[in-house]
Amino acid sequence: MKTLDILGTKVHAVSFKKALHAAEEFLYDGKQHYIVTPNPEIVLEARKSKSYQAILNRADLSLPDGAGIVWASRILHGGARALQERIAGVDFMTRFLSYRFFGSSKTYLPHKILLLGGGPGIARKAAAVFQRKFPHLTFYAIENIKNKHLFFLVNHILQPDCIFVALGAPAQERWIARNLRKFQNVRLAMGVGGAFDMISRRIPRAPSYMRVFGLEWLWRFIMEPRRAVRIFRAAVIFPFFVFVKKFRS
Repeated sequence: MKTLDILGTKVHAVSFKKALHAAEEFLYDGKQHYIVTPNPEIVLEARKSKSYQAILNRADLSLPDGAGIVWASRILHGGARALQERIAGVDFMTRFLSYRFFGSSKTYLPHKILLLGGGPGIARKAAAVFQRKFPHLTFYAIENIKNKHLFFLVNHILQPDCIFVALGAPAQERWIARNLRKFQNVRLAMGVGGAFDMISRRIPRAPSYMRVFGLEWLWRFIMEPRRAVRIFRAAVIFPFFVFVKKFRS
């Protein structure tokens, strides 16, 4: 898959459908894979930390989660080579769980999903929502990643095929890079940020028209004013660095 460089972070230039197909293939090749979802804030964090940037750039699939990433690709790489669509992590996770699992000709089917992290009670609520929506799959939730029995529980009791990790960036990507190999049955891991909050409906999702016009950041600010600094970084500082790089190139 073709990648584009956004301020040093690689993002795959892939359609939603091809991204889903690639993630499905990851489940059948006998290897372990992880997916990241860079947004402007994550890219800025990666500029400050080469170790974090390396984790992002080693990901098997890097999805443009944020209208700012798509915009930056147009500025830096031109319209013909630019990313064509935003792939929000929460949307990808939901569609991935419903994607062709029972229409596949392959013999192995993912059937156990672990939701890891999130705020108190949020992962359990999100797992309950998913369980009702996808009754053919089995969902588990563990919120305390420091549980001393975590690895025994995951490896010998739950044995999930996929882990969705909601610790916020950069903690979730660092955690996946450090721990994925310790899980024997996991084939795919993905950092999902605040997705559990939306799935559990603790925080309502932005109206569809705001998402279409790339204004989900404004909705998040209305819902969570404490995010003002983060939104400023994404809406002001990130474009500044994009223009600086364009000018220098």
